[in-house]
Amino acid sequence: FNLAITPITPFLSHTVHKNLQGLGLALEKSAILERFPIVETDLVDLSGETKFRLFQIVGETIRSLRSQVGLGSVKIPIREVSVYLDSAEKAQLLEEVREYFYTDEMNILGISFNQMSKPQLTPSMDMKYGKTYRAQFVPIKNALAQLSIEDLERILDCPDGNTLLAGVLVPNSKITVSKKSTVSLGENQALMERDGITVVLDK
Repeated sequence: FNLAITPITPFLSHTVHKNLQGLGLALEKSAILERFPIVETDLVDLSGETKFRLFQIVGETIRSLRSQVGLGSVKIPIREVSVYLDSAEKAQLLEEVREYFYTDEMNILGISFNQMSKPQLTPSMDMKYGKTYRAQFVPIKNALAQLSIEDLERILDCPDGNTLLAGVLVPNSKITVSKKSTVSLGENQALMERDGITVVLDK
């Protein structure tokens, strides 16, 4: 760490380096003469970083849901929390840190991690574009309704692109694709989505 900050705080780094020399370590005369640290990629734990980020998102969402349903005080326990993620791998990563959700700061009695089905996608075009496409508008709308999930996802991912519908190249910006979550809510439940993660709180 000391070598990493040398270009930014050379005087501080030099002082620390001298103190380390006093401990009998085999070091160069000055920190600026030392070899700059090399990243050892085999020691980088990317899954650990992902795990921490997922835990952070879920924790923040649970706290937001507490406030939303009037359970702001952590003294009031939450009966059950269900977390829905877009992959089984992410669900497994959270399973590995399950114990950290059972703390006084969370006060959760039960929590589950699940892979969520893809949301339902429904395409539509505003009727005001009828004048723009005239007689082709109805065939375009019919062709739009026949698009596959993959095509609709592509439209969402490329809002500046175009889609060929009934022989007409239609700008994606004129197509609206609404997303409906496949997670259903029961009585005394609240839902919140954040960064692709859906959290359901059962009071």
